[in-house]
Amino acid sequence: MNTISEKSKHEFIHFVSHEFKAPVRAIDNLSSWSIESLDNQELDELHKYLELIQGKSKLLNRMLDDTCRYALFDPAESNPEKVSVYEVICKSVKQSNITIPVEIDEILEKVTSLCDKSQLSLVFDELFSNIQKHSNATNAVVEGEVRQEAVTLTVCDNGVGIDKKFNQSIFEEYVVLQPRDRMPTTGLGLSLVKKIILNEGQSIWVDDLNSDGFSVSFTWPYLQA
Repeated sequence: MNTISEKSKHEFIHFVSHEFKAPVRAIDNLSSWSIESLDNQELDELHKYLELIQGKSKLLNRMLDDTCRYALFDPAESNPEKVSVYEVICKSVKQSNITIPVEIDEILEKVTSLCDKSQLSLVFDELFSNIQKHSNATNAVVEGEVRQEAVTLTVCDNGVGIDKKFNQSIFEEYVVLQPRDRMPTTGLGLSLVKKIILNEGQSIWVDDLNSDGFSVSFTWPYLQA
């Protein structure tokens, strides 16, 4: 294994160790307080602590699942096939359970790609899931622009957006923009999205907007007719 990949491995292990310690410590403390409340017959306090323990346990389980999915992603297991990008987006809209209208650019109806369908689906699943969980938007749009061997895909909404200082860091491992007590999320979804897109030799970025909302664009291989 080369030096760069070895360094990346150690950095990732450090991230995992650091991020998993917080919910584990919280569960440990809450368990101790629960025992004290039980000894003192403080049932209301006990109920509150047990609910918090349940929430932290679910977050820890989600972090474990997402970490395994991220770490085990193997480009060598990709199964390229001819894929309708439009059909993938439509299916992802349904699977993500997004509750706001999503307008899909008609140009994408004719766009096909030679790629792993499940990986492209995961990209859109994550982007729509983020809109649903974080944006407070009332509508979303998927736009496309075809350029020779790649198509630029843009997913945008009219929600609250994010501070521009996070435009790069949101693609890093375990980065969350809200405390996990308020929004139990792992911060690995967009990292995996970036990993999939880079594996295709493409790029992803956050667009600068002159209005409210959030817009992320990425390039994806385009199969010319």
